[in-house]
Amino acid sequence: MEEQEHILEYPPFPPGGCKDHTCKEGSCKQTGYQYADISLPITLKPNVSICNVEIECCGEPLVACHKAPCNDILHIDITQKICVKIPINYAVMACFDEDKVSIDCECPMP
Repeated sequence: MEEQEHILEYPPFPPGGCKDHTCKEGSCKQTGYQYADISLPITLKPNVSICNVEIECCGEPLVACHKAPCNDILHIDITQKICVKIPINYAVMACFDEDKVSIDCECPMP
């Protein structure tokens, strides 16, 4: 497929410049349309940090004793429910590159 060159030609300014150019009764008024895709590449850089961790005991500990059947050894399990407070600071930095525009020169009128 052969690539076509698109040249936009603008009509010349009317005599007397733009200030004398007005739509007059019986004239032809037209509106032109052009679609464009505009994009902006954005990079998000996360920054997460953990602050001071706090621990608090919840309730009393549970103690379980287990005696070995063949000797005088005693096993003790101590279980404590705790509450761990972990403050996390979430942040993000948004960096952007140059914006881009893409024009479709064969678009229909709305």
